[in-house]
Amino acid sequence: MQTFAARAKRIIRGTDILCRLGGDEFVIIMPGTSLRTGYGIAEEIRAATASETFALTPGGREILVTISAGLAESADDSQSGHLRRADMALYRSKQDGRDRVSVDCAGTAVQERMAGCL
Repeated sequence: MQTFAARAKRIIRGTDILCRLGGDEFVIIMPGTSLRTGYGIAEEIRAATASETFALTPGGREILVTISAGLAESADDSQSGHLRRADMALYRSKQDGRDRVSVDCAGTAVQERMAGCL
């Protein structure tokens, strides 16, 4: 978790906030960010994570790790509603094969390969 967080912090901007939500889930709050920019940052984190190994123990065996991500834009809903929509996009990423970023456009699901709201 610490290695992932350190790598993600190298990619996010100074205005972004990285938080561990629990277990192996993280949230990145990106104030004033368009879906297109947010998607680019999430995709950069996803690609960087998949391209570098993670050591299970210091100096120990290394493994490859992938991430699934969900992205949602604020839609004048509550913080819990916003987080729920991002979580739904995350689970879509997992259902569709993992190692991908899925987007929720104010309640309308759009996959990474669809340009609908990006």
